[in-house]
Amino acid sequence: MVKLSYSPYELQPKSALNAVTENQVRKGFLVRCDWQGQIGFADVCSWPVFGDPTRDELIEDLKKGRIDHPLLQQALWFCRRTSGFDSDSWAEARDKVASMKSHRLITDLSKAPDLSQTPFTKVKMGRDLKLETHALLQLAEAYPKTKWRLDFNSSMKPDDFEAWAVSLGGTKSQIDYIEDPSPYNSRQWADWQKRFQVSLALDMTPDEEPHGGFDVLVVKPAKQGLSDVEWIVRRHPGLRVVGTTYLGHPLTDLLSAYFMATLYSEFEMEAEVGGYYSGHQFEPQQGFPALGFEKGCLKPQPGMHWGYGGVLENIPWIAAGEIDRLSHG
Repeated sequence: MVKLSYSPYELQPKSALNAVTENQVRKGFLVRCDWQGQIGFADVCSWPVFGDPTRDELIEDLKKGRIDHPLLQQALWFCRRTSGFDSDSWAEARDKVASMKSHRLITDLSKAPDLSQTPFTKVKMGRDLKLETHALLQLAEAYPKTKWRLDFNSSMKPDDFEAWAVSLGGTKSQIDYIEDPSPYNSRQWADWQKRFQVSLALDMTPDEEPHGGFDVLVVKPAKQGLSDVEWIVRRHPGLRVVGTTYLGHPLTDLLSAYFMATLYSEFEMEAEVGGYYSGHQFEPQQGFPALGFEKGCLKPQPGMHWGYGGVLENIPWIAAGEIDRLSHG
């Protein structure tokens, strides 16, 4: 039997994290598994505004052994992989994490840092499109070597997107991709690809069956497993696959980078620059070591491991019951 426990936490964003939320507190919980003395950890931090259950609902499911939601299924997969059972050693995992390059995430273009050493920058767009576009065009001119990834969280109406795409002019050559400009529509997106000569990215959800109109699949390892990604990749040869964190506890940054390194290796795909560093988006957590970020890669601190050098063992945990086995993901 596997003993499960959980530890709730809250994160205070420094600014709004996307086009549809204000800078609301992020509420999540860490998961600890004990399988015959082998300890593993995972993070669950949902987005109710995008249709996820609330933290309380997911905790209740965990306590009752209902591991049906993808967030919980993936949490148990990560618990298995970080427990030392059927997985890499921490040294091997650390090397995988350190090999994964990450873009810089910006949620407010008016506060953009120096991007001269940043090959890829992701921007959350859609709160004030006129001001954001003005700032984007200025930054693109100031940093001609930077490639931009623009994420609208499906917040635009089709007519608005078309007018906006025309306004980009020559800046389009610096855009790596545009993620979820509007709710997914394969025919419409395919038309936009041809008409505006832009790459479109689809933020995957497990119940979608996409039929084209996108060049990039954005994967959230906190919510999607290897099998979820595999069936889409097999149906769309040549598809780029980019992983991003779910903007939760710092542990999820480590786990996301590790998952994507595993995915690229198992599927024999070229690794893409992803989005694995989110610590700068939140106020610091007291008593919790910050993840290093150097030359576009996560850099776990000396002495750190999945348990953050013993930090996770020493936080308060609440028993959640037992289950027969850990998910294989």
